[in-house]
Amino acid sequence: MNCEEAWRKTKSLYPSERIRIAYRLDEVPAECRCDIARELADDEHPRARRYVARNLGEVPEECRCELARKLSEDDDEWIRYEVAHNLGKLPEECSCELARKLSEDDDEWRVRERVAYNLDELPEECACELARKLAEDDVWVVRKNVAINLDELPEECACEIALKLVKDKHPEVRRWVKAVADRLPEECRKRVKILATFGGGQ
Repeated sequence: MNCEEAWRKTKSLYPSERIRIAYRLDEVPAECRCDIARELADDEHPRARRYVARNLGEVPEECRCELARKLSEDDDEWIRYEVAHNLGKLPEECSCELARKLSEDDDEWRVRERVAYNLDELPEECACELARKLAEDDVWVVRKNVAINLDELPEECACEIALKLVKDKHPEVRRWVKAVADRLPEECRKRVKILATFGGGQ
């Protein structure tokens, strides 16, 4: 595929053509990939925008943050979900900024769940901050994903959050704390394992 062909399909009146280009963004030549991704990120069809969000890791770094910021504000929650899912592929200059923003998505808990799922992909400067916040989320699946990542968090907050989540009211959250207990910092490993075995839920 050359740039001329990619632009022709990007400008097509047929949504299926535009969606196909968004899906195959990695095949678009590098010299025009940013501009085509920008065009498709504005497409009226949500599937085209969603594929751009899904393929953020395939666009050049020079425009990745710009596209992620734009798509993180999309009205379609599944597009915001895809941005959250790709947090680990974003440059550090915007990964924390967008993780903070998406962790406050009040309209769709699945977006917050993806942020929690990707805590291990975030820079240390914001991993603890976001883990503490998401450990308080009303939706247990979000808290469960924080628990899954406990052993990947910086030591400064891993124990603190583990000791909180091991007493969570939902059994799946407690189960995951127990599952990672052996890989937690030594200072709290024994205490977490005792609470996981005998502490029970709230």
